[in-house]
Order: sequence, then C-alpha cells, then structure tokens
Amino acid sequence: MSRRHDRPTFAEMVRQPTWSEQEASTTGRHAVRPGTYNRAGELFDPEGAPLRKVRDDVTADDARRLLVEGARLVHESCGCGGHGGCPPRWFEATEVSAVLADERAAWVHDEDEGGWADVWAGAAGEVVYAHGEIAWLPEQG
Repeated sequence: MSRRHDRPTFAEMVRQPTWSEQEASTTGRHAVRPGTYNRAGELFDPEGAPLRKVRDDVTADDARRLLVEGARLVHESCGCGGHGGCPPRWFEATEVSAVLADERAAWVHDEDEGGWADVWAGAAGEVVYAHGEIAWLPEQG
C-alpha cells in the first residue's frame, strides 16, 4: 500500500496552470504590457517580451553604434523614465535607418535639460532607450 504525501504528484503539478496562464499575468502588477511598463515597473518590448536594463548613461557615440548594429530605439519625451504616464514611442527600423543614413544627423543629448539614454536587452536584442530632451537633429553649419 502506497502512502500519499501532502505534496502534489508530478502529474498533478504538470496540470497546474503556468504563471502566464494565470489571471495575474494579464491583470496584476506583473501583467505583460507590450511596449511599456507594468505596475511592477517591468518594461516590455512591443511584442510583449520582458526587457532588463544593462547600461546607464550611454553616450551619443555608443547609442549610434548600437543602432547601426541593429538595436531598437525607444524614446519618452518628458524625462520621467517612462513610469509617469508618458508612453514610450518605439521607432520603426525604417525610421532609424533613415536617420543613420543621413550623414548630417547628429544626436543631441542635453544632460543639462535632463536628457539621458540607457540600454536595455531582451530576447530580441538590445534597445537604446532615450529619455527627455534627446533629439535627432541635422548638424549645424
């Protein structure tokens, strides 16, 4: 006679819903929010894959190099970091390519005005996340 333990069997555990199948994954603090942050402060790419910050305060040269290498570009304009209700804008690859192809284009990164950029990474690769007063502008003169 086998003795049943209080713990579930492996077969019972396999039948349990995974986290992504539970209500918390779509309605709770940790719910996936494609292209923005959830209430727990986790950032997701537009396809819903989670991202993690890998570098702070990226220089304009480093940002350009990453974009040339295929990183995605996202920007939030108010400088809140993306948490304060300012939705991040994800640039299409064609938009980034057009700016990178323009030899006159330079990235203006005004730290005095609160602008900065950092790098995030996920399953699909790296993301340059620009915050606040950062703009792609033609060089003067």
